[in-house]
Amino acid sequence: MDTGNSKVPAKPRKNLKALITELPTDILLEVLSHLPPRDLLHTARTDRLFRKTILNRGSMSVWKTSLEAYDTPEPPEDFSLPRWAALLFEPICQVCWNKKVMNVDWYLLKRICPACKAKCLTRLSFSMRYKHPQLSAATETYISSTWHEGAAHFWASDFEDFKSRWDKAAESIDPVEIAAFEKWKKERAIQVAKRIRMVPVYEEWRKGLTSKNKDEAERRRELRLRGVRSRFLELGYLDIDIDSAISVESDGIFSGSPDVTDAIWANVKGKLEPAIIEARNLRLALDLEPTVEKRMGILEDVYSTYLEGLRPSEQYFCPPLEDLRPIPEVLTILEADKTHKITESDFKPVADILDDLVARYQEEKKKTLVNLLNSSRDRYMGEPLELARNVFRRAGSQGSSVRSQAPTSDCVLHLYELSSRHSSELIDMAGLNPQTASVDEMDSMDPRFVCDTCSTLKGYAILSWRAALCHLFEKHPNRWPTMRLASKDEAAQAKSNEGQFREAAEAWACNHCSDFLAVSSTDTKAAVLEHLENEHKVTDPKPTEDYFINERCRYTYEIPYHISTSSP
Repeated sequence: MDTGNSKVPAKPRKNLKALITELPTDILLEVLSHLPPRDLLHTARTDRLFRKTILNRGSMSVWKTSLEAYDTPEPPEDFSLPRWAALLFEPICQVCWNKKVMNVDWYLLKRICPACKAKCLTRLSFSMRYKHPQLSAATETYISSTWHEGAAHFWASDFEDFKSRWDKAAESIDPVEIAAFEKWKKERAIQVAKRIRMVPVYEEWRKGLTSKNKDEAERRRELRLRGVRSRFLELGYLDIDIDSAISVESDGIFSGSPDVTDAIWANVKGKLEPAIIEARNLRLALDLEPTVEKRMGILEDVYSTYLEGLRPSEQYFCPPLEDLRPIPEVLTILEADKTHKITESDFKPVADILDDLVARYQEEKKKTLVNLLNSSRDRYMGEPLELARNVFRRAGSQGSSVRSQAPTSDCVLHLYELSSRHSSELIDMAGLNPQTASVDEMDSMDPRFVCDTCSTLKGYAILSWRAALCHLFEKHPNRWPTMRLASKDEAAQAKSNEGQFREAAEAWACNHCSDFLAVSSTDTKAAVLEHLENEHKVTDPKPTEDYFINERCRYTYEIPYHISTSSP
């Protein structure tokens, strides 16, 4: 008998996933297109079915609609829409996938935590710049870089790929491979330059330019771009350069009135014209680059011949080959029309004035150092460059193509205040006035010093003033140690024994040829004297005239003399 309490069995309820998957594909895609980009990413990771549906090539309209709702910039050519959405909206390190990272590195187009940056970024070492000057100089043109810890850094895998391509092309004799590499370089240079130009756009979007109506904004941008393009065409620029340099995303076009009035043009022109000029110059330079490189090789031969006419001790003070390149007389020849065949005779006018160019280079270097002195608060105006208290330090080096003949490098110098203070202390300790004592005076006095802080029960070192300066820089950069002037007996003992050690130091070079000029080629005094006798028939060699100390190896020459105090 029915008591009225019996229950009708309930039909099993379908879960949400089952209901969604039963929807027609077009309706499902329409639903998904209303999700924010980050939710789309999370949904795609729910299971294989959703992943296959959302990441299918036919579903890209879903991503496009989702991104358009946030007024995002167009993705770079090598980014898919899902990848672009992940970069813009997923605040997580894209290497370790563990740490939260709020900011995108727009130059690399990556989100990277500090720990992964330290592991995945690389910079050009001095050794790399020295061994591969041309590759090093080209790196920033063909690889995206970011500023990190005070220097340009590259994504390590990008750099290794570029270096591998470069090395392969350098060794190849196959014209097809070489042409492919040149095409790759051209495409990469354009891509890197465009990424740099797009950084302000990405940053502008990041700051909140996502509230505009996309359709209206795009219409206004197109009209503004059209107006700006017509203005630049009137100035004589070509379509190819304008289109490669500016777009609707460019700063100055991305927002603002669609009517390009004279006032707007005056403001926009200054922002965009440099990029168009750069695009034009890049196009012309890439087209001329192989020709210029060949002509640089001819210039190198001309310059090498000139250097061979100088004594090795004079070659130190000659500029690197690359410093000759921007000189107007040289640049005119290098960038002459490709159809004009350049030979050594074309560089004869340059060869005839190389003495003047070298003198000008040396004078400019001196002026640079004097300006550094004048900019220091502790120096008086017009202070002589030759004062022993002035210590300069190299901040970096680009290297020289004529390494064996011109042992110099293009580097940034700065007045090193710490070592300059140390030098002043040593000069004062020697009994001279730091404000007037010159390097020659200190060399003539030739004082010796002792660092009691580093002395041990076994003994202590006697240091020349240059060696003492290096010792302070290397061992005591943060505080002044217990330093003293060596006694007469200590100085005499050191000087009487230093000669044999200095003559045995690999710091000597021949002044008749370049065999010993490179740092790796220097040798002992005995070896150089033997070389002079055998190769140059010099039986009575004179210092500075026939042989000299290679200044880049002076640190091996002025080694400390150790006095032992332990019992035998």
